[in-house]
Amino acid sequence: MTPLLDYSDVWLIGGGGKTTLMFRLAAAWSGRGESALCTTTTKIWPPTPDQCPDVRVADFAELVVDLRRRPAPMVAAVRRIESGKCLGFTAAEALSLRGEARRLIVEADGSAGRPVKAHASHEPVIAAGAACVVAVVGAWCVGAPLDAEHVQRPELFAALCGRKLGDAVTADDVARVILHEDGWLRAVPRSAAFHVVVTGDDAALTRALALHPNAGRMAGVHRC
Repeated sequence: MTPLLDYSDVWLIGGGGKTTLMFRLAAAWSGRGESALCTTTTKIWPPTPDQCPDVRVADFAELVVDLRRRPAPMVAAVRRIESGKCLGFTAAEALSLRGEARRLIVEADGSAGRPVKAHASHEPVIAAGAACVVAVVGAWCVGAPLDAEHVQRPELFAALCGRKLGDAVTADDVARVILHEDGWLRAVPRSAAFHVVVTGDDAALTRALALHPNAGRMAGVHRC
């Protein structure tokens, strides 16, 4: 996933593994001497000390002042913590934090723990000026039933890939939803590089993405 480290800002969307990937990338940047700022435009669980020991909680204006007064090699920044989850900033606010660290990474989507999803009209929340969008999908969704336990918003997912609720999810189904013009691609700015990260081991999913008619929209597919 080395190419992902070359972007000034990375926005994560999709299913299982986004938060883990966020802090993995931030640690890689920090490890090579580049400051990294993690935030969200949705809700995330608070990071563990192992993931990120420096968590700043403040309204946007106060946060910017604090970041400038106390710069750090790696920091997670959120607006507030409510019902046990960290609430983030608007897309424009998140993008403007790019000036407070060498690298910015934003979790811009939620999946309620599911490995794959279909998006409602209000999500994901990505700034128009985003440099890179990374779609994350858990490979363990392949073979699982197309239902609410395994897929977030299964009705929308089924409509996009032309399947019935309860059918077994195939690699082709996942590739169709990710690369459908009304699927995950819908919210990706045309100017942004678009990568897909497959968490877990499923070569069929990587092949299905490569064979999709919109495969040219992807700058890369990575497995971790």
